[in-house]
Amino acid sequence: MYVVANISSTAWIIDFVKRVEQLKVLSESKDFGKSGLWFGGLLFPEAYLTATRQSVAQDNDWSLEDVSLRFEINLTPDQIAENNQGFINYGFTMQGAEYSKDDERVKLTEKISTEMPNTNFKWMHVD
Repeated sequence: MYVVANISSTAWIIDFVKRVEQLKVLSESKDFGKSGLWFGGLLFPEAYLTATRQSVAQDNDWSLEDVSLRFEINLTPDQIAENNQGFINYGFTMQGAEYSKDDERVKLTEKISTEMPNTNFKWMHVD
């Protein structure tokens, strides 16, 4: 984990508290974050992503080489509620681009950063 040099101690503590609160919720969760988590708030997000890949491969008796990540954007509430094949994530932002719900695509923008809708990391079998 890296600390930005010009962040105030108050902002750092607020961010740290949110991360610890998420860890507490995850430790009590039975679905390991499938129902939703703040991906950027994990201390080691790359390790979590690797663990999700391993979990899906093991649950389906697939080789790790046979799974590929699908990134789904703009999920409906029904898709989120019925999610059993992926890991819901929130709190993503994009820099220099934005997601257009109307066009269902990512497009360039003059804005420095924009928030994205909830996303789903979904590991699929490669055929």
